[in-house]
Amino acid sequence: MLNARSSLSGSICALCIAVLSVMCAVIPATAGAVSVTMEEIRLILSTTRDFSGKDLSSLDLSGMDLSKSSFHKAILVKANLKGVNLSDSNLEDTDLTGANLTGANLSNVSLCPSLLRNTVLVNVNFRNANFGSAIFAGADLTGADFLEADIHEADFTGTDTSKTKNLDTAAHRDTAIGLPKQ
Repeated sequence: MLNARSSLSGSICALCIAVLSVMCAVIPATAGAVSVTMEEIRLILSTTRDFSGKDLSSLDLSGMDLSKSSFHKAILVKANLKGVNLSDSNLEDTDLTGANLTGANLSNVSLCPSLLRNTVLVNVNFRNANFGSAIFAGADLTGADFLEADIHEADFTGTDTSKTKNLDTAAHRDTAIGLPKQ
């Protein structure tokens, strides 16, 4: 009888672990970010392209084509995103603090409101991007191109914008915080 209980108990535990694994995979982003592996990233890219609520902190995603993806409420703190293509993606409420996006393509993206504190954004293509209330504090924007970008209430406090391209003609520049007067 004891062996039958042990066997049944072991089967129930295995079933519980399997159920919990499935449940963890479908927890909504509002319950907190879920860490992912590179294998999971490849799977997501080949299917839904939805990284919403995922924790991609400190991952090396350099050179990847992440265009037309959703990163809503994703965490990319200190991620290596050098040369990535994020064009036409949703980056709303995304935390990119300390990430390196040197040479990345972020044209036609939405970053309302996202954290870009102390982020390396050297030579990034921000053409036609929407930055409503994004926070750029301390970011390196050397050579970043803001042609036709919307910077409505974006915060550039403590950021050197003197070496950017087309920031002076960005939409809603008058509402941005921390920019020098024209």
